[in-house]
Amino acid sequence: MFSVQRLVPSQLVWLGYRRDSCFQVVATAKRDQALIEIPDHGSLLPIDVARNLPSRVFIGRELLHIPDMNGLALPPEAREVYERRGVRSLLILPLMWSDQCSGVLAIEHDRPYAYDEDEVSLAQAMADQAAIALGQSRLFADVQQAKRERKASADVLEVVSSSTGDPVPVFDAILQRFEQLIHDAMGSTVSLVDEHDIVRVGHFRLSEAARRLFGPKDAVRKVEEAMRNRPPRSLVASASNDVFQDGRTRVFPDVVNGAETPDEIRATGVFISSLLGARTYALAVTPLIKDGRRLGTISLACTPRQFESREIHLIESFAHQAVIALENARLFRETQEALARQTATADVLKAISRSTFDLPALMKTLITAVAGLCDAPMGGIFRVEGDLCIPEALVGLSSSFADHLATHPPSVSRQDGITARAAATGQPTQLLDASSDAGYMRSGEQEVGGYRTLLGVPI
Repeated sequence: MFSVQRLVPSQLVWLGYRRDSCFQVVATAKRDQALIEIPDHGSLLPIDVARNLPSRVFIGRELLHIPDMNGLALPPEAREVYERRGVRSLLILPLMWSDQCSGVLAIEHDRPYAYDEDEVSLAQAMADQAAIALGQSRLFADVQQAKRERKASADVLEVVSSSTGDPVPVFDAILQRFEQLIHDAMGSTVSLVDEHDIVRVGHFRLSEAARRLFGPKDAVRKVEEAMRNRPPRSLVASASNDVFQDGRTRVFPDVVNGAETPDEIRATGVFISSLLGARTYALAVTPLIKDGRRLGTISLACTPRQFESREIHLIESFAHQAVIALENARLFRETQEALARQTATADVLKAISRSTFDLPALMKTLITAVAGLCDAPMGGIFRVEGDLCIPEALVGLSSSFADHLATHPPSVSRQDGITARAAATGQPTQLLDASSDAGYMRSGEQEVGGYRTLLGVPI
């Protein structure tokens, strides 16, 4: 770089390295060593001829020579950059490797200057040398990166094999590997979809780099608490639904300002940015799908930029491992539930054989088993007597709640409760939230009992 700067008239020489549909400034040399701002130095810039001049060289694979920038029609973004740096003339040469433009060598001058044939030839010779060095360096870096990714994948699979019933350690291992393999990873999230198409946060992690960069600790803590305790939401109304419909990874290079960012993702981005002082960030979201079943999504946030194909492939590879962990946990849970049902059934049959003439004890055993299988803190069996549902056996209720049911039994004709409605219709009946359902007629009872979800099944 400094050889080019010394031998070819220039103010600044910089080297750009191609990364998929973007490029990255990886080295600079200045004439007087004075500080000259290189916007987004080190970050990924889009290869887009409507936004910058190096893109013309990446796409056309031919040098670009502009002896005088004045009066030249430039993209607004490019003009603003060159005017701020005081660039008046420009020479950009392609770095060709395996018939592809793998990078560019840019030579900038602070006054109008027409490079002659000898200077262009000298610059091109140095560009060719840089292309060879860059190509070899890239091969070595790719090999090393592949080794790191294989090890990370093996590490996650080891966690998968040792966490059969709990996918959370697998999620944590995956999100940690994102930080290790993607240098500017800011945070990552696993969202899960249940059988009722409700989305909830399964795991969230803010990277150590983001913690150090943003602070203060109180702001970081608020972000983590807000993300981990985010209320469940309907899949249809969530951004995850768009990802499932596409069936592939979706990338949002600028969450806060991007025109294609879904409203839900943008709102989250604005909230996080306001707390951490970050302007915006990029986000990649990958669906977790098994045999057509929508299990959830895994997302990765990093500094605002396009994601490389290698990074998207990495996210999708880890997504497959997350699916394995979720399936293992489901199969383990279903096995445990089946065993629990068999045990409960055996306990009830034993109670029946021992309590032929003790109906209350039998009912108590039965409702205790049912409540346990449903992971419910409360349960009851009611006997229909005329128009009323009389509590026969109760479990988990406070004494005040049990007394309230005894003195205010549900009415079958009025169907003023889930129990009465199940008895009247002969069909299982469920209420998702008794505390907020305007049509629920036993709100006073709900305040005494403190329950939220109700399920009534006719006998």
